[in-house]
Amino acid sequence: MLKIAAAALLITVLAQDMRTRSVSWPVFPLLALCGLGLQWGHGYPPSEVLMPVSVSLLFLVVQFALVKLYFTLKQGKKVVLADSLIGWGDMAFMACTAFMLPVLTFILFYMVSLLLVLAGWLLYSRIRKAGGNHIPLAGLQALLLLLLLAGDWALGCYDLYDDQLFTFLIR
Repeated sequence: MLKIAAAALLITVLAQDMRTRSVSWPVFPLLALCGLGLQWGHGYPPSEVLMPVSVSLLFLVVQFALVKLYFTLKQGKKVVLADSLIGWGDMAFMACTAFMLPVLTFILFYMVSLLLVLAGWLLYSRIRKAGGNHIPLAGLQALLLLLLLAGDWALGCYDLYDDQLFTFLIR
């Protein structure tokens, strides 16, 4: 049931973000709870899940703080990150992802998904001569996470919940 709920919530993020460039806020806590439930369902006790989640969330806070500092220094005035550069939904989605993936896999997903979304959006913008300045980041990252989760669930060739994917890709 949790897999179906997580997939439905990820599809909801994708659909809402693509359509309106916004996502209903109740989706995010539900997605985080699904992530916790999926990890607990794999037999990981809360103590072994909450520490990696904390590390991943700390990574996000530091990363967003550095981006904010960079743009504040570049523009010479205080920048509100969520109002001008990245949406609240994008930040909330990444926080939810921290509840679904172990630390190394989370960081790998974060970096690769940002690169793929940016490259894909630039390509889409050139082909369609459209796109604008607002990239549906959370929605496209939700699609990539759904594909990653579906690969784990359907193929079973890696266990997404213990950094095996990360170590597999390094080899």
